[in-house]
Amino acid sequence: MAGGRDRWLEGLKVVLSLKSDADRLRWSLYSSDSVDTELQEAIAVAEHAMGAVLETLELPDDGDSDTTRAYIALRKVEASYDVRQLRDLFEYDGVTSAESAAELLIELCALRNECARRCWYNSYPAMALTAQCIPSTSGYAHAVLRYLGEPRRIDAKEYLSIECFDKYWAGVEARLNSVAVCGVVRDRDYVDFIAAMLGSLKLECLSSSIDIVVKDQPYASGICFDLSTDVGIRRAGILLRPTGIRSFFVAAHELGHAVLCLQHGGGLTNIPSWFDESNAYLVEDNQPDVRAALRELFDDNAVSSWLAIHSELREIEYCRIYASILLEDAIWAMADRRDISVREKVELISEMCREIYSTYLNTCYRDAREWAFDSFRSIDPVYVHSYGIGRNAAAILRSCRCRPGQLGPYDVSREALDAILAKTTR
Repeated sequence: MAGGRDRWLEGLKVVLSLKSDADRLRWSLYSSDSVDTELQEAIAVAEHAMGAVLETLELPDDGDSDTTRAYIALRKVEASYDVRQLRDLFEYDGVTSAESAAELLIELCALRNECARRCWYNSYPAMALTAQCIPSTSGYAHAVLRYLGEPRRIDAKEYLSIECFDKYWAGVEARLNSVAVCGVVRDRDYVDFIAAMLGSLKLECLSSSIDIVVKDQPYASGICFDLSTDVGIRRAGILLRPTGIRSFFVAAHELGHAVLCLQHGGGLTNIPSWFDESNAYLVEDNQPDVRAALRELFDDNAVSSWLAIHSELREIEYCRIYASILLEDAIWAMADRRDISVREKVELISEMCREIYSTYLNTCYRDAREWAFDSFRSIDPVYVHSYGIGRNAAAILRSCRCRPGQLGPYDVSREALDAILAKTTR
């Protein structure tokens, strides 16, 4: 038995090494000024090699409690050919209509559930939550909402009654950028802001270990990459899309990820997602330090207005997270139903979407089927709750005067992590 587990752990090391290689290559691709086909091919080779190792890697039969086992099972499912084929349709814009996207997403969720059961988990959400150290004995929403207080209902029509949720952020940026800016925001300002934040956090020593690229790119408003190597060299990369004032808050959030990565290493993927997000919010919601860093670049009156608007938008985001959890829970449950057609499933989920979003945000998508375009349901499923739990955990850590990166998941026991989660319910 020990020998089998040793072989499994050795296989895990190979998988993590290959994933690290792919992440560094993806950083090079995303941060380059042109599409590099050689980099794309190199990423594909690394991911194929990782998938081949995962396919032959047998999981130890020691129950559902081992978070590392659940993590590697999750990687196995995501690397499987059928899941990857469907997932790539969403990642590389292979679906365009809301109707086809909704049907494909239901198919993808059903396939993920089936693959999770082959790994001895009741469902894909149960497997993902186990990997995140969150006990899961029932459905997705029941498992995570106990750590979140029900939000105050908000009227968000001016932001969310839109053609597609991607345009939600256009409304957010317009709201922030409506406050007069003293001068033009330059790409360099975001780099200087991160340097000022590191100074306020007394973490200047990390500045030489963080690569920052600011460019107009289609991948995300902000991403943090773990660029650490197998030989123990810790490095992080922050990729930002310059969209105005909101990008400073995105930069602060990604800096929190980078600090945790540099302080504790091992790859962001090995850290429970809610804990990773808690460190990001420790930085983003640290108003004194954010204010001080912004005041080095802009007028104090404008900065005060931005911080007030950001706080208001954070409440809207919390409502959106809560509503999204409820809807995703319905999607997972509906995906496994065999008594109705896929088209009927789409219509039932779309009706739930209208009801849930109208309840919490007084609005919905113009085409309710566009719930399928949200990447947190296709590319990064069972993740959106991490923002809500992370925000609550960050408030607890801040009340204990815990600094970003001070507490790491490898420095504390599972019981201590559970205790931090439990405090969010009080």
